[in-house]
Amino acid sequence: VSRSKVTPLLIALLIGAALLLRLWSLNDAPPWLWWDEASQGLDARDLMAGHFRVFFPRAEGKEPLYVYLTVPFVAAFDGEPFAVRVAGALTGVAMVPALYAAGRALWRERPVAGAWAGLAAAAFWVTNFWPQSINRIGFQVNTLPLILTLAVVAWLNWTYRPIRSRALFFGFLAGLVFYTYLAARITPLLWAALLVTLPAVRRKALRPTWGWALLGFGLTIAPLLIYFTFHLGDAFQRAGSFAAFYDAPDTGDRASLLLDSFVQVAGGFFGYAGDPIPRHNIPNRPPFSIPLAVLFATGALVAVAGLFRKGRDSLPSLSSQRSWTLLAWLGVLAFPAFLSANSNPHFPRLLGALPAAFLIAAWPVGIIAEAMTTNNALRSDRFSDSWLLAVGVFGFALLIGYEAARTIPAYFVTWARDPALFTAFQGDLWQMAERIQQPPREIGLVPIDPSSAQTLDYAFSDAAIMHTLVDPATVEDWLQENLASYAGQTVGATTWETEPYIYADTQHAVPFYLAREGEVTDENHEAGYVLNDYRLGEQPQFVAAGQEIWAQAGFGPGLTLTGARWGAAYPNTDRNAAVAAAGTPVWAILEWRLDDPLPGVRVAVDLVDAGGHRLATLEQPLMLEDAPRTTMPPGGILHTYHLIDLPIAQPPGEIRLEARTYDAATGEVRAPDHATPRESVDLGAIQVAPPSQPSAEGIEIGVPLEGALGPGVRLLGRDAWPETVAPGQDVTFRVYYQADAALGADRALTLALDGAPVGGLTLPEPAPGQITQAFTDLRIPVEAASGDHVVALVTPEGDVVALGTLAVAGRATSFEPPPLSQAVEGRFDDAVALIGLTDTPPEITVAPGGAITVTLAWRALTPPDGELVRFVHALGPDGKPVAQMDSAPCGGDCPAPSWRADEYLTDVVRVEIPSDAPPGAYPLVVGWFEAATGARLPAYDATGTRLSNDVLPLPVRVVIGPAEASP
Repeated sequence: VSRSKVTPLLIALLIGAALLLRLWSLNDAPPWLWWDEASQGLDARDLMAGHFRVFFPRAEGKEPLYVYLTVPFVAAFDGEPFAVRVAGALTGVAMVPALYAAGRALWRERPVAGAWAGLAAAAFWVTNFWPQSINRIGFQVNTLPLILTLAVVAWLNWTYRPIRSRALFFGFLAGLVFYTYLAARITPLLWAALLVTLPAVRRKALRPTWGWALLGFGLTIAPLLIYFTFHLGDAFQRAGSFAAFYDAPDTGDRASLLLDSFVQVAGGFFGYAGDPIPRHNIPNRPPFSIPLAVLFATGALVAVAGLFRKGRDSLPSLSSQRSWTLLAWLGVLAFPAFLSANSNPHFPRLLGALPAAFLIAAWPVGIIAEAMTTNNALRSDRFSDSWLLAVGVFGFALLIGYEAARTIPAYFVTWARDPALFTAFQGDLWQMAERIQQPPREIGLVPIDPSSAQTLDYAFSDAAIMHTLVDPATVEDWLQENLASYAGQTVGATTWETEPYIYADTQHAVPFYLAREGEVTDENHEAGYVLNDYRLGEQPQFVAAGQEIWAQAGFGPGLTLTGARWGAAYPNTDRNAAVAAAGTPVWAILEWRLDDPLPGVRVAVDLVDAGGHRLATLEQPLMLEDAPRTTMPPGGILHTYHLIDLPIAQPPGEIRLEARTYDAATGEVRAPDHATPRESVDLGAIQVAPPSQPSAEGIEIGVPLEGALGPGVRLLGRDAWPETVAPGQDVTFRVYYQADAALGADRALTLALDGAPVGGLTLPEPAPGQITQAFTDLRIPVEAASGDHVVALVTPEGDVVALGTLAVAGRATSFEPPPLSQAVEGRFDDAVALIGLTDTPPEITVAPGGAITVTLAWRALTPPDGELVRFVHALGPDGKPVAQMDSAPCGGDCPAPSWRADEYLTDVVRVEIPSDAPPGAYPLVVGWFEAATGARLPAYDATGTRLSNDVLPLPVRVVIGPAEASP
């Protein structure tokens, strides 16, 4: 086979390999579809509709060449990932002849070296993971390497023979580069560098044709310049992506950031760093193998040496121009990625520099091939006459085979099956859209950022799927406009649980409104989201003022409730009403002003009866835990959405709607201004109406019972109560009853313990046939003995109905103080006083992950009515707990209501130290708070002075270090 036939054959083989690697299973690898790819399809549709553009503002703005190349494929395969990716694959294939042509142009005076360098660069392009990955993604950057490579070839041809046609063609291609990708805007620096580094004689030879080059360039770029003149914002809207280092606070940080960026960019070519983004790469996998990196480093050294090579006329030789061309090409096109200083080596941003890198790596291959042909024994027209050349070809084939064997399984097996691609290519959105189309859903609703939603618009354009970015100020109007016509139909709606889509509806307003205006008929939990089905009512009222409360209430530092709206939800007929039937929901929207982000705060909305019993509660975070993404400016407004179910057994009458907040980590209540006894804010009165029809559905009776509570009134059961209780403890529970007919009035019963009256229970008049609930509070007498005690209800007629036995576990009491290791004086309100510590040293050394034990000695003062919680905190320098134990005293064996005046209590507290606690010495403090409200008891020292934060310092410090904990 003659050499003249081998080169086309090799090019054809490389083109075939490139086609196979880039088109194989293109619909499925990458899996699913990234929104940026989908935007190409949407723009292609606009073009097919006659909306011609030179710049597409969609998806943060993009250059048009890729979109135009995509049009025929979208016309044939609309909606498929293949349609928006195939143009990138084919431009990648076209790089094979383009790189061969670049090799021939760069080594014009050395045709053998040029041919083999071009073939080697093309082979690297075909088999390397980097271009393989990007060519299979529908990114407009895929057009940049091809057009830029052709422009470089045109430049070289013009400088070798400066005629008008070549100048004009170069100008056209140099202008066309601007229609490829944002990074192409830096190419004028490349052409300037190449012009400056030309020998003066050759630069002078170009002057007669400069005008033609500028004419070709100007005519080509004129439409884009005219567009940017009238749309200046589009020209700069993505400029921030090239200035990430400006986030650094000072010059030193910026220099360090840029140095790190340079190291990472260089690592992409020298084989020690890889793109960290899963969408582009097996994260951080170096794209250049060791052999390829060695070839690149060798070629780079040869190129640098060539910068200083002189010709016979003392002017830079063609070798010098070759070196300047490749090094300037690499450096200038790598500059945008270097300047962006994030996610480097970023494969797409560096793709324009990659052809130069492959040509540099191919330089040693060209040198070797040329050296072999200088041997007289190799000057034959047939390869069969040259065993040495055959060895060289075999070695080159082995290198390319190694690259292919390294890339193919890494891409099609390891990378394409990576679970991280599920979110990286919006697999969750794709899967959700497929499922949302299935019956019985008539329409789907997806809270999502408009840019991410382009996947839905392109791939699911025929499906009834709507999407929106939720704005509290407009969401009600949007829902009314778009969903009111779907009354009585099923809407499938997504609630996102993971980034990035969760930020489209941070407070889950969409599911709130859909549940408020209908009922949940199905719930499907998937990876990263929940797909719920809602059957809307016959007259959805998405826009409803409700009962409005705009009085402000402060909930501690930085948080103010500025207003609230609430009312009756579906199936009640009027969203504005303050009357709701038992068994139906009540809705509430709270408006908050935050001075600073508070991701650790939770909001609870309670339904409370006249006795202060919480009938129902709904809790949720005030804001997302990911504070950086939800940071709000000072005075920022936030809304929380609540839908609370009225118990179906709740009797008619007035109840209250209340709001409260607390710290999720510590349970500490953020007490509001003008609080209720439950440390909450009263939002208004709700009138409970009888249910539409008597029903026992949805009622779970903990302990079923039978008995007559009067004529026609049957006892059905009660709540379960604790297995054991202590003397003085309060026990609150519900009883359930049912009446056959109207009673005419409420019915009063007596609550008895072992036959002795201890309280009462009033049965509100129930609707006939309706199961009804009533609460009662039972306080165990302090003097109650240990053992089982019978609890019963006594009717006005004298009938006794047993509710069950309650086990009382008494405890020993002591009125003598225990021996103290350290005396401490402090008092907490009028409830309890600390007298000291027993068996506790002044300093305790503990290793991270260990535990310490502190024994406190207390004297009860006035036994409180409710439960109290004692806390011991080890405080860090910022005053926040590094470690803590909040629990009932004595391990639960001496609940506060069981205390007797002047008795002494020994309270052993075990505090576990977190494994990540930083070393250091930390003081201990102690305090108390009410279990029901979270409000701290006022703390006073021995002189009666109130202590800061209502905590009493203990004469103990905890030293966290490598040593084991003290006993």
